[in-house]
Amino acid sequence: MAAAKGQTDRAKTAFEPPFLVLASLVLSFVLSRFFPLSLWSESLSRFGEVAGVVIIFGSVVLMAWAGLSMIRGGGSLPVHTPTAQLVVRGPYRLTRNPIYTGMVLLLVGIGFARDSWWFLVMAVATALLLRWGVILREEAYLEGKFGDEYREYAKRVRRWL
Repeated sequence: MAAAKGQTDRAKTAFEPPFLVLASLVLSFVLSRFFPLSLWSESLSRFGEVAGVVIIFGSVVLMAWAGLSMIRGGGSLPVHTPTAQLVVRGPYRLTRNPIYTGMVLLLVGIGFARDSWWFLVMAVATALLLRWGVILREEAYLEGKFGDEYREYAKRVRRWL
């Protein structure tokens, strides 16, 4: 389906998600350096490190799987490019936004591993900003482009996990 005359065929997002995550990471590192807020007691710090590494690994695997599924399924990865095909395979069977879920989980994992509340605070802020500035806009675009096919998919699959 082509875009209407004068309109671009892409989601009109407020920002690029990788830049939001990068900014969240930088801000989290700065805040945890100058205003440390520990998550764990001394006795649980090793647990936090291990849990954090597991979550980080899982988030990277999820994002890579989603990226490969998107490419193989004929979709597009950058939010500013047209989407030719609705991808519903791979992790997209479990969540409509596996890459964004992975990005938020990455912040959570780093927070656990580094023993810092700031990463968890920024994970929540990032999730809210992604929802408002990207996801809702992408959903409107996909519904407009794919109609009932997207609406049925959205009924079956959750936005996050």
